[in-house]
Amino acid sequence: MPEPLDARTGARQAAPVRLRMVLATAVCVIAIVFARGMSVWNAPAPVRAAPPRVRLASGSAGYNPLGDALANAYRRVLPDVEIVAYSSVGSIETVDALQRGNADIGPALANVAYLAYEGHLPETPRPMDRLRAIALLQMNPLHIVVGPGARIGSIFDLRGRRVSLGPTGTGTSITAEILLHGYGLTLADIVAEQLSFREAALRLLAGKLDAFIALGPYPVEAITMALHHGARLLTVAGPPIELLRSQYPFVQITFVPAGTYPGQSEPVRTIGIDHVLLCRADLDENVVYSLTKSLFQVLPALSSANVVLRLIDADHAPATPIPLHKGAARYYRERELTR
Repeated sequence: MPEPLDARTGARQAAPVRLRMVLATAVCVIAIVFARGMSVWNAPAPVRAAPPRVRLASGSAGYNPLGDALANAYRRVLPDVEIVAYSSVGSIETVDALQRGNADIGPALANVAYLAYEGHLPETPRPMDRLRAIALLQMNPLHIVVGPGARIGSIFDLRGRRVSLGPTGTGTSITAEILLHGYGLTLADIVAEQLSFREAALRLLAGKLDAFIALGPYPVEAITMALHHGARLLTVAGPPIELLRSQYPFVQITFVPAGTYPGQSEPVRTIGIDHVLLCRADLDENVVYSLTKSLFQVLPALSSANVVLRLIDADHAPATPIPLHKGAARYYRERELTR
């Protein structure tokens, strides 16, 4: 149909055509905007990356306080890292879990870590080459507890006695055998038992055991109970210990301070083994760097709040018995440069 004529000029009117074009364009624009808006509304929400998950083998048989303290510390200072702690029987099971990939980090005794890395553990003769170190932790004094009234004045007197060497598969049992060897004794020279610290203390007080050996940060609850009922600590010192230290450099001289246990009025000389925080060699470098850095950033507060962390020496921490993980080594290098 032709456009209507303008009354003054006689020209055909173009306004209706332009109006229709404008309206059509507006409709298209609205449709496009609406479609884009709907695509944004219907688009799936961005998926947040899951936080790094670190499995901590906390240890047991007297070592749970250390594992628990580490797990709680990391949860406080690394909220973006999921710390999953589970109990292991002891140092040997911890290094085995790390080697197999069933754990990511965990504390173990320095002697166990060294023997495992070198392939000298009796249970696992192959080198555990996936083990790496993060930091030396606290010293663990060796306690030899003898029963009330027992005529035992030195380790030599343990010959023929009923002695608990600690639970099977723990650093305590390995250290106990090393100690006996230093005094010329073998397992055949004693009546050896493998008991938990608490069970050993109960049997000692019942007269069914002559002595038990425990390795761990003081005070050990089972030892407190035993000394409260008349047991006593045996001094570990003398020429055999010096010979032992020449053969096993991870053995250190230490003492249990006076007043640590009931009736203990004097310091008791003994030996000790460091705990070392281990990890897998293939654990992400940035994760290990964060674990190392955060531990020492909060160490003053942690050591005052957690009795088992009070003996950690930050300056001594890199002196581990096996190679450091590259993430931990990076932290220590940076720490030295900022001094």
